[in-house]
Amino acid sequence: MICLKKVLSKFSLNLRERESLRSRRSVKFFSSFFLFLFLSSLIFPSKILAAPAIVHDLTNSSEYNIRIDGPITGGYLSYGGHLFADLDGGGKADDLVVVLPYASYNGRANSGSVYVITDSILNKLSGTGNTLDLLNSANYNLRVDGVATLTSGLGFAGNIASADIDGDGKNDLLLGESGTSNGSIQVAGSLYIIYNSTFGQYLSSTGNILDLATVSSYNIRIDGGPRVDNPSFGSLLSSNSVLTANIFGNGRDVVVSAVGGNLETGRNFNGGVYVFSNYLLKQFSGTGNVINLATSNNFTLRMDGPASNSRLGGPQENSIIAKDLTGTGYDSIIIPSKKPSPGLYFISSNLLRGVTSTSTGNILDLATSTNYSLFIQNSETSFVSIGPLIATDLYSTGKYDIVVDAYQASNNGKSQSGSNYIFPYSIYGQYLSTTGNVLNVSSSSYSLRFDGAFAGDWLGDVSNNHTDFFHLGKQDLILGGPHNHRTDGGSLDGAVYIIPNSKINSFSGTGNSLDLSTAGSSSMVYYGPSGTHLEYSVIADNGGFDGIMADANMAGYNSRTNSGSLYIIYNFPHSINLTSSGKDKIVGTVSAPNSVTSVSGVQYNYNSNDPTSSGWTNCSGTTSFTCTLSNFPSGSSNKVYIRAFDTNGSYTAQSSYALANFVDSTGTSSGPADPNCKSNYAYCINAGPNYLGSFSQIKANGAFVSTTSQVNHDDLHISVNQTSLDSLSSFWKTILTAGKSDVSYTMPKDNVPFPWSQGFNTVSEIYSISAASAFNGYPVLITDNPFTIQLTYESTKLNSHSPQDIKFAYYDNSRNKWMTLSAPTVVDWANHTIATTTKIFSLYALVYPSGSSNTPVLGTETKNNKPIVLQTPTIVPSPIQTSKPVNPPKQKHCFLFICW
Repeated sequence: MICLKKVLSKFSLNLRERESLRSRRSVKFFSSFFLFLFLSSLIFPSKILAAPAIVHDLTNSSEYNIRIDGPITGGYLSYGGHLFADLDGGGKADDLVVVLPYASYNGRANSGSVYVITDSILNKLSGTGNTLDLLNSANYNLRVDGVATLTSGLGFAGNIASADIDGDGKNDLLLGESGTSNGSIQVAGSLYIIYNSTFGQYLSSTGNILDLATVSSYNIRIDGGPRVDNPSFGSLLSSNSVLTANIFGNGRDVVVSAVGGNLETGRNFNGGVYVFSNYLLKQFSGTGNVINLATSNNFTLRMDGPASNSRLGGPQENSIIAKDLTGTGYDSIIIPSKKPSPGLYFISSNLLRGVTSTSTGNILDLATSTNYSLFIQNSETSFVSIGPLIATDLYSTGKYDIVVDAYQASNNGKSQSGSNYIFPYSIYGQYLSTTGNVLNVSSSSYSLRFDGAFAGDWLGDVSNNHTDFFHLGKQDLILGGPHNHRTDGGSLDGAVYIIPNSKINSFSGTGNSLDLSTAGSSSMVYYGPSGTHLEYSVIADNGGFDGIMADANMAGYNSRTNSGSLYIIYNFPHSINLTSSGKDKIVGTVSAPNSVTSVSGVQYNYNSNDPTSSGWTNCSGTTSFTCTLSNFPSGSSNKVYIRAFDTNGSYTAQSSYALANFVDSTGTSSGPADPNCKSNYAYCINAGPNYLGSFSQIKANGAFVSTTSQVNHDDLHISVNQTSLDSLSSFWKTILTAGKSDVSYTMPKDNVPFPWSQGFNTVSEIYSISAASAFNGYPVLITDNPFTIQLTYESTKLNSHSPQDIKFAYYDNSRNKWMTLSAPTVVDWANHTIATTTKIFSLYALVYPSGSSNTPVLGTETKNNKPIVLQTPTIVPSPIQTSKPVNPPKQKHCFLFICW
């Protein structure tokens, strides 16, 4: 056991170096840092760190949506490893995978575990300040346990990924474990590929456990091979990076690092990067398959480090990227190397595809210049300890620009404050078509360099990412300083900076620098709670999760020291509802109940949803807004797009803009069409779940129908029309077919009879109240919930009857006869109207049949059988309201929207 510990200490390389840093940081780092601050205060007493534009402090629970807490003391939850992916088949990448690298379950010390928490758990939490304690098994769906002991285990150092490897349309899991032993080979390292068919069954319930010590728990295990100089020890496979790439054409090839390898004779710890084509992986079926890299025909391609201590593929987590740099549709690979000098190797797609996906054992030795396209090497003293890489289009050229982290750089007189460099495609791209090119790092080789705010910040250490955070159609940068102490003297709080694309593009030329201690250098910064070591931040807008994941791996909540926490902060989740539109005006609301920020404003734009357009115009209001339109463009058809923005300056995602269609056939603005009229619908919506508005009112010649959005599960278009006697013969056929030749309903054998032929004396006109699906125009005969009908009666037809005797009659097609509704009615004597509720679409009329009984009367009291008319309002849409009556009834009754 003691011997093995010595071996691990010697051969675990930078992974172990990072672990040992934890115990030294609180003493050596603090003493040197505060000595630096003290001397600085004497030399530069007037210098004050300028705060970023917006500061978010995660000690405040209102600044985050969910905090996930590690279950054990010393587990360091999320240290270098977490991601969002679609694992449950829901179609959105909103299932969380998070690493507990120092877990010791199953009696295996530091074997590590990986937790899967699906959106079914996360979506139950609304608002801010929620916590999920992983000690409670109900707070996760699946825990996958590692095998290795005496080392930081499964998922450590960011070696987790998700992709559809087996091609069944469902995402699988790739989990690295760098410390596993392969038979007699110590610290060989392993990569587990677990198909969705193996773990997916556990995602519909909670508290499930998958132990990788059981061969049925994985589909493929790739074991690292031995070192050339000492076959008893391995190469630490999957020690820093695991990713998938499109090298051979289907996007499911696997790339994995082995930074501890001695893969070439005489190169101690030269390291290597393996590629496994999807063709090779698909040769294996079922579970428990093992690929042993001691045999050369078990990999497709291996790229070898050029010198001793190259540690190719490292030294930091997430330090390899695969992107289509050449525009060929195939990925190139960029790999960092520490020796012969810190730098980056670019292996273009044409070199990678010099081998075929069906071949094995191919080797690209990077000591040979014809095996790489470009090497960017250090000639600037700050370009050291290369960490995570980013490839994204920062300058809107359609090409990838590269961001490189030099987390131990000491620019601006700040020791190890860290720096990040942008190498634009316009500089490096010219070298990708040939081989053996070398580009020295100098002020002419990069466009912009970011420098850490404090000495010892380690800016960018495993913390870089990018996304269109502000939803303005440009890529923004997210840079982390895990050792940041902010201005309040906190210990290892950590900071995450969000740099807007506009700031990046405000610099021109090359050799620019931006000190993050300068006011306005970043749009905002997130600080971790004291001593929590906030570092790894991921922001994504991938149709699933849009927001920030911030790792505070040294947090100690629930009385568990260094148990670690992961913060989830949603990026301005909101919805825009257009409640009405009319000539030159659009009115609506913005709802953002789960946002940690507030709605700041709303904008509209004519005929363009381009987020970078200069045509966006501010509306008035925030959560309730009015867009007053001006300079409306002429034309037969126009669109108005609506978006909102929050106090961070983050806008509505382009795919979620609200839209109002305008129809203008005369060439001059007539204002917007009804927002309930959708271009792909057969009719405008005036009832149903997608109706925009609190209620709908349809009127026609003395008839009135009122509905709500809850009246039916489908969107409806309701029509109200006065019906002539001549039209009764064709009425039913008309409303049933509605122009649809394929509709077959039972038609009445005879024409619709006149009501009085069946004993009903009409005191109103006959009205047809019909409905059709707003989407496809097919007729609808009944609703889920009642709607309100109000008809006008003719007092001259009462023939000494009281309005209280009036009933609603409707035509029942199945019986070919007129029937009366049993629902209560309400009479308004002043306006000669009667209202009731129904769920039936048909012909309606007000009648007084024989044997009529009294009905309640709205706004009246009867006295000696003579009505006393009280003050009532003009006809209003439901709910019908009246002023307080004289001598009111002792009891008030209500149904649906009507009270009396």
